[in-house]
Parts: sequence; C-alpha cells; structure tokens
Amino acid sequence: MSKDTEQVNTMNGTGKLLWWLMGILATLLTGSASAWLSSMHTLTRVHGEKIAVLEVQLDMQRQQLERIDRKLDRLLDTEKGNR
Repeated sequence: MSKDTEQVNTMNGTGKLLWWLMGILATLLTGSASAWLSSMHTLTRVHGEKIAVLEVQLDMQRQQLERIDRKLDRLLDTEKGNR
C-alpha cells in the first residue's frame, strides 16, 4: 500500500467518526431541547392554573370584605340613629 492510499483511508475513517459523533451530538441536543421545551410548557400551564385559582380566591375575598363593609356601615348608621 502506498503512503497516499494509507492517508486517504485514515482521513476517510476520521471523517466517518466525526459524522457519527456529530449525529449523536445533534440527537442529544435535539432530545434535550425537546425535553426542556416540554417542561417549560408544563410549568407555564401549571403556573397559569395556579394564577387562575388565586384570582378566584382573591375575588371571593374582595366580595366578603365588601359584605363586611356594608354590614359595618349599616351598624354605624343604626348607631347614629339611636343617638
């Protein structure tokens, strides 16, 4: 075998190895990016649900405070009328 043929065979093997490694790296990157995006979507959905629940609870608390405020106003009006 000549020196040129050996050099071509060595470079051809190295090239295949590099393509193989790049394929594995691309697969790993794609898989990890997909997993990350999926987890971010899940977190966004979960946080959205929590925010919706908190908004409902906040609205219920406001309504309860308004009822208490109206009752206190009625009691004060009644107390003023008795004096």
